[in-house]
Amino acid sequence: MVETRGDTTEQAYLEMAEQFKEMMSQKNELIRNLKKSVMVLYGLIRTADENHDGEMLVQARQTASEYIDEFFFPDDD
Repeated sequence: MVETRGDTTEQAYLEMAEQFKEMMSQKNELIRNLKKSVMVLYGLIRTADENHDGEMLVQARQTASEYIDEFFFPDDD
């Protein structure tokens, strides 16, 4: 960060604003992907329930497991 005599310069504010904008963009993309994932799981579980399909429930569990790995433990490869 650029500082002069303890005062934050306009350029430093612009840099911070750009960093914040990027962080919010990443957060929004993550939320968007999480919403999609929840919708997919809901659809699988609802269809499996309506059709009394145990195999589809297994697929839903596997999908949930993949989403957990992707969204909660992305660096544990």
